[in-house]
Amino acid sequence: MRKLTLIVFATIGLLAICDETTTTNVPSKVLFTEEQFNALFMKESGGKVRKPGFGRGNIAIVNAQKRVDAETFRVAFDIGVERMRLPITFQEGTLDGEPTQAGVKGMKANFAIYVVDRPESGTTISLAPEQQWAVVNVAALAKDNPTTERLEERTMKEVVRAFGWLCGGANSQYPGTVMGPVAKYTDLDKIGNCIYPFDNYKGTFAYLRGFKVEPYVESTYIRACKEGWAPAPTNEYQQAIWDQVKADKERGPANPIKIPMPTKK
Repeated sequence: MRKLTLIVFATIGLLAICDETTTTNVPSKVLFTEEQFNALFMKESGGKVRKPGFGRGNIAIVNAQKRVDAETFRVAFDIGVERMRLPITFQEGTLDGEPTQAGVKGMKANFAIYVVDRPESGTTISLAPEQQWAVVNVAALAKDNPTTERLEERTMKEVVRAFGWLCGGANSQYPGTVMGPVAKYTDLDKIGNCIYPFDNYKGTFAYLRGFKVEPYVESTYIRACKEGWAPAPTNEYQQAIWDQVKADKERGPANPIKIPMPTKK
């Protein structure tokens, strides 16, 4: 189910991003497998590249439990927070006791969100903004013995909520989002998705900037070529795009605008 959701989002993104394609036309109604999407995206756009000199910092998502598949956390950020292009990393780890600011810095992170399984604690989210850490407890989300899929969905939403509270997002003005009111863990089931709400972006960016965390600049390879900052090609698709964009620039526009010289009166 999670992979299908990603593919649907990816298909929509491909149709939007590949408006600058150089070869084939993309069918308007098609559902790709993940492998087909990746291959077509690379062929048409050259893939994604990051612009040098942008993006700094690290927001670490640390999996310190085994009850929920860690891929759940990646999915939450793939279709949500990663659209903000923030430097987020995922890693396996352990957590004994309460996190510390020294432990966060020891991972070379500016912020850390730990996902743990602690049945002795009834708290779903614990956080210390001044210490730059948050903890999501999957055991507290599973007190009513939910299905595996429901527990995964709750965890996805709670990890994104922990990110919002820790990183300056606070509440969203839009109803039904993950950053809306949640009085008890079962309220998470009423929320339709785990996507971080758009109106929280500005506050989050401003807050993170104070901790020296800034988003990276990312674009398709074809756009980077047209804007003049693309790195050297690393595969045949990028090479074809590089050569074509270079040839187009050398030829110049097919119908250049001609401005007549002013006449003397």
